[in-house]
Amino acid sequence: MVGDDGTVSATFGQTNFSGAYFAICTTLALGLAFSVTRLAWRVANLAGALAFAALAFLSGALQGPMALGAGLIMLGFAWVLAYRGRWRRIAITGSMVVLASGIVVAMLGMLSRGPLGFVGREGNTQWRYNIWSQGWEVLAAHPVLGIGPGSFARYLSEYRSLESTLFVGEGMRPSAVHSIPLQFGIVGGWPALVLWCVVFGGALALLLVRIARAPLQETFLAMGVVGALSAYLAQAVVSIDVPSILAIGWLLAGLAVALAADPGPVPVTKKDKLRDAGPPELPARTLIKAFVTSTVLVMIGGWAVLSQIHAVERARDLASPDAVAVAIADPMVPCAVRLQVARESLIGQPLAFVLPAINQAVAVDPRCPPIMNLLSVAALEARQIELASTATQRGTELDPQSVTAWELREQYFQLANNLIGAADARARVDALEEAAAARAG
Repeated sequence: MVGDDGTVSATFGQTNFSGAYFAICTTLALGLAFSVTRLAWRVANLAGALAFAALAFLSGALQGPMALGAGLIMLGFAWVLAYRGRWRRIAITGSMVVLASGIVVAMLGMLSRGPLGFVGREGNTQWRYNIWSQGWEVLAAHPVLGIGPGSFARYLSEYRSLESTLFVGEGMRPSAVHSIPLQFGIVGGWPALVLWCVVFGGALALLLVRIARAPLQETFLAMGVVGALSAYLAQAVVSIDVPSILAIGWLLAGLAVALAADPGPVPVTKKDKLRDAGPPELPARTLIKAFVTSTVLVMIGGWAVLSQIHAVERARDLASPDAVAVAIADPMVPCAVRLQVARESLIGQPLAFVLPAINQAVAVDPRCPPIMNLLSVAALEARQIELASTATQRGTELDPQSVTAWELREQYFQLANNLIGAADARARVDALEEAAAARAG
């Protein structure tokens, strides 16, 4: 799909994902181009590779060219490893120097230095730096078991710094850390992060070692897979785990392991050459198994997604206050939607009804800072000192950089006639507002 500004996003919904997808397809098409003997198939694959490369650039996103560059460099490195000529040792040494130099240049670029320094100065890059720093704080606080899937937005505000809050925005709580390996670590702790690195890094290393040791039956295809997997890993470091690209990455890792088990070239007769009509065909049984497995996985994932969508739609469509109270306590309703429904549907209702409803929502999701602040407001209006004390304190703990949370804490201290506490909370509010004004100015 071509947007009004000329960028290409295909059906991925965002140019970052489509750019990475086209980069992956480019290296695979190059590998396939030299894996077949018929000229027509070779020309078709080369044409496809050129088209995919052009689309990766036309996406307008930095991830397209970045993933394409990484994929092509690693494809070239795999080609050098497969080279068996007299200059093999020199070629491998030179390629390793080039590869190391490329890594250094890329790292300097992320630090706003060197020929790629413009990358580090990009607004999106700076935004990612702030999100990553918050992600590492979350991982450091939960190193063994992580925080579980779908919980990053709920833990983010508790660990973010003032600088990150001002840069990203107080109300911005992204659901993902925009780095797939770091996301795995946040979800499952260091064991999950190490496992991700072993699975994907190990698959790539295994195939490279196999290419270097001895000829393969499908050498050029293996080179294409090396390039495609490298392109996936390059974009994975700075992207989120959108299902379509994530599935491709796991498939490429499995294909790399399968190719690493290649027994090597087999004798080909003249009759076999005449039979070569294009790409190899898969047995029907294999296709059926793949189809059944994919269908089951899609159905499970689809059920989970549709369940949450249904819960969100049901929460937004409810009219009666009692039904809304049930909806905002539904664990399938995300924090942001729960807050929106509560604000829109409970305003004007008696405190005797609102307070228990919000309290129940907090019990279901105690790590949703806006809902905790809403409970603080209700408790203060009801003049329930003990509940207001607990809610306002928890609000500042969940989001210590929130002006709203500290203003509510100040109101509690005033209600409790604690002038010292109110002054301290006001000082915190003033400091946060001054920092925001300084950054804006």
